[in-house]
Amino acid sequence: MPADQPPRGKIILDEDVIAAAPLMVRRYVKWGEIDFARVAYTGKFLDYMVEATETWFKHVTGEHWAQFDLRTGLSLPVVGCALDFHVALHPDDRLDLTVRLDHIGRSSHKLAVNGHNQHGVLCFEGNITYAAINPDTGESVAMPGGLRAQLGAYQKACEAAEA
Repeated sequence: MPADQPPRGKIILDEDVIAAAPLMVRRYVKWGEIDFARVAYTGKFLDYMVEATETWFKHVTGEHWAQFDLRTGLSLPVVGCALDFHVALHPDDRLDLTVRLDHIGRSSHKLAVNGHNQHGVLCFEGNITYAAINPDTGESVAMPGGLRAQLGAYQKACEAAEA
């Protein structure tokens, strides 16, 4: 293995994790994410949410979605999402994304993601729902017990931190 690559199985985070419970990820708006109105392109906000929840999954479970899929034979695709916009983001704006676990269902979990700029102003809020599915049939399956326990532990840590 080349010296510049991490050991297999090591978790790599592209964003800065600012807080653990609830998880807060910090990133900056890049010039390439801007549209002709000189604000962050609408489609990037879903990317911001997915990237933050990917970091959240790595933090909560200790593995990447791809490792989870290989280990369990299941997939966790997005099955629903919603976004509300409040304030535009511009190049080089800091974006702090907070991920909270809203709901744990039989096969799914719903996350709330809020994005604040460097002034602490709420720029957008959204939610994203992931479901455990059998990738061969596309049908939902019960969430594995180990994952359910990890999600529950995160939820309790957030409740304790916010109390």
